[in-house]
Amino acid sequence: MPARLLPALLAVLIAATPVSATGVPEFYQVDLAPGTDNSHAFDSSDATVLDGWAYFKATDATHGYELWRAKGSSDGLDLEMVKDIKAGGDSSYPDDLVAIGDYVYFSAESSEEGYELWRTDGTEAGTVFIKDIYVGVNSSDPVDFVDQGDWILFSAADETHGKELWRTDGTEAGTTLVKDINSNGGNSSYPGDLVVAGGYVYFTADDGINGREIWRSDGTAAGTMLWGNISALGDSNPQELTVLNGVVYFSADDDVNGRELWYANGATTDLVKDIYAGSTTSYPMNFAPLDGFLYFRASDPVAGIELWRTDGTAAGTTLVKDINPTGDSNVGDFYLHDGYLYFYANDGTTGFELWRTNGTTAGTQLVENLADGDDSSSPDTGVSLGDFLYFSAYDQVNDARYVYRTNGSSVERVPFNLDPAQYINCDCYDSNIFAAGTTLFSTSYSATYGYEFSYLIEPTATLPTTSQEVTGMHLLLLQFAALTAAAATALRRRARA
Repeated sequence: MPARLLPALLAVLIAATPVSATGVPEFYQVDLAPGTDNSHAFDSSDATVLDGWAYFKATDATHGYELWRAKGSSDGLDLEMVKDIKAGGDSSYPDDLVAIGDYVYFSAESSEEGYELWRTDGTEAGTVFIKDIYVGVNSSDPVDFVDQGDWILFSAADETHGKELWRTDGTEAGTTLVKDINSNGGNSSYPGDLVVAGGYVYFTADDGINGREIWRSDGTAAGTMLWGNISALGDSNPQELTVLNGVVYFSADDDVNGRELWYANGATTDLVKDIYAGSTTSYPMNFAPLDGFLYFRASDPVAGIELWRTDGTAAGTTLVKDINPTGDSNVGDFYLHDGYLYFYANDGTTGFELWRTNGTTAGTQLVENLADGDDSSSPDTGVSLGDFLYFSAYDQVNDARYVYRTNGSSVERVPFNLDPAQYINCDCYDSNIFAAGTTLFSTSYSATYGYEFSYLIEPTATLPTTSQEVTGMHLLLLQFAALTAAAATALRRRARA
């Protein structure tokens, strides 16, 4: 990024970075789009991490929505635009960011092409367009990038085959169609829910004959095949493909047992258990692994919608706890932290609050009732960092969502450093909390700075070792003096000279 652009980017207010492992750290405001303009940084689930850097899309109100990255340390925050892909005030809208190997793969729109395949190593020169899959200004909309081992597989459309399964090795020549699964005159199979198990990519697709079913691929046309025609009457519509111990679990409807729990491995695809016996649906969903078991929510005629787990066998698929004995607890949104799964549930007394489980009935407990009585704080967006699980929850008094953290025994609110009116809410896709290295990022709103993001350094977290060092020339953008004599203040934003 040219140094002459720096004056247009200077708009950050930061207080001291916490360094003590005791007490609650504060979030510090970053005003990426100056004043009340909105950057909408981190406001979707597309952020990803590569070598300790968080990659995300945002606008600084000058360049439009482009690819940025940020990295926190005890000295403050390094923040930079990676590349202005669609130069000027237009937006490239980088999306579907996934870190694989030494690169982040994503889709973006340039001035010459529609939404196509890109990758970056974190440098401007290393942020490159890979291939115009749908030739011209139309978009191939590549999504669902997964690392099969030999190739990166994904779903994309071209002008001949519709939306089908593709692969890439990161080069234009190595980006090719794997198989035209629905070969009926340009119709699409719409591959989705791609996951990797045992060197194969499992996914859902509709070949135009059997309906939407389970498929698998080794990255070759010959090795891409229907792996389970679960419903003989049409779509079984498999959902939420999740891998545990090399086996793919999902829900599907075979038009006999209703929507139930199924599995696929290297040999077969089969029903795990008819949880709600007969043709009624148990609708298993929100799958999350812990200690060799897969946890999920499901319904049966006795307990209602409650917490279940499976070891992959019918006998080992059991109710963990009837949290709401008088109705449905409607458990959901599992977050792993320190040997427990945290989730929200309604026990019929406290409303939707934060719970956790270690897989036993006795070990499935309410963490804390944040809202009064049977009102709900509706916990959401949990992120494990250091000794704590950070999450957002609703405050009825202020009619806003804030960030909280828990070590499993107590819950405390994490303050923003500006004013009490600042909160996590965002008029965007989602309020979001995201961790990279030792840094926690959060969407935030205040009347002064608009919809922006904030960050904190978690003092109990340690930065994982990486095999790659970040390279490239950077320019120190910002470093403010301390706001008080007792606290050092620093935020660095860098841009390439």
